[in-house]
Formats: sequence, C-alpha cells, structure tokens
Amino acid sequence: MDGFKVTVKGEYFAYDGKGKKPMPYEFQVVLPTLHKAQHVIKSKILDRKLRSMFKDYASYRTHIIVDTEPVGDVDPIPVTGKNLGILNKRQLGAYIKKQKLDIDPICFPKIGDLRKAIADAEINPELFKRKEKERAEDRDLENSLNALNPDLKNEL
Repeated sequence: MDGFKVTVKGEYFAYDGKGKKPMPYEFQVVLPTLHKAQHVIKSKILDRKLRSMFKDYASYRTHIIVDTEPVGDVDPIPVTGKNLGILNKRQLGAYIKKQKLDIDPICFPKIGDLRKAIADAEINPELFKRKEKERAEDRDLENSLNALNPDLKNEL
C-alpha cells in the first residue's frame, strides 16, 4: 500500500511501582497521507501503539515527527513552510537554502529546535538574529568548557 513512513519520537509515562516516570520511545507507522499527520498520530495511533509496545505504559507525554519518507507510488513531500512540522532534517536543510535563511542546521541537534528556529527566522528575523547571537555565545562557552575540562564533556 502506498503512503508515508513516519518516525515518531517522544516520551511516555511508565508505572514504576512508586508512581510514574518519563521514558523515551520511538516508532514508525505508515500513513496513507500526511494531511493532518500530527492529529492522526495523536488521536488515532499514539495511545494504541504505545500500549502495545510497553507493558508499563500509563500515558504519553510528548510526541514529535522526526522523519517522513514516501512509500510506494506517492508524490514526494513538498518542501514548504506549511510542512515544517513533518519535514525531516535533510528536507529542512533544503528549505533553509531555498528560503536563504541564515541558519546552520548543525547548530540545532534537536529537530524541534530547528523547526522553531526556522519559524522564528521567518516571522521576526531581527529577534531571531538576537536570539541566535545569544545561542552562539552559549555554544562557544560550552565548547570552551568542554575543551578545558574533558572530564565534563559528557555532562554538559
């Protein structure tokens, strides 16, 4: 069947005998269309899928689409601003180039942060530049701390 393979990541709450604790998850599902993909995943798939994956499942906490790829004979995903929430990192990089945005995707290891940066850069470029300057200073400080204190590298 033709559709789109969607990779979803997030956290769920697990019963641990003392209460609930957040735990990570990742799964793939094939959707017939990407129209309202977030809504379909949240309302039709997420709870059922996580119940089948984890015996300690209580409820979901977060979810984000981290990748999409066409399966079978379907049109490729249009790389537009309307689709930021379903584009993968490679597609977001192409969008950044196409829109000539001053964003380095490597500086955003989390896809949600990259999507937010793109939206910020398009909605308010001046505010984005100020925020990005602060983030760059923070990254530089973190890199310096890591270089000067190798034993801290994994903790920062």
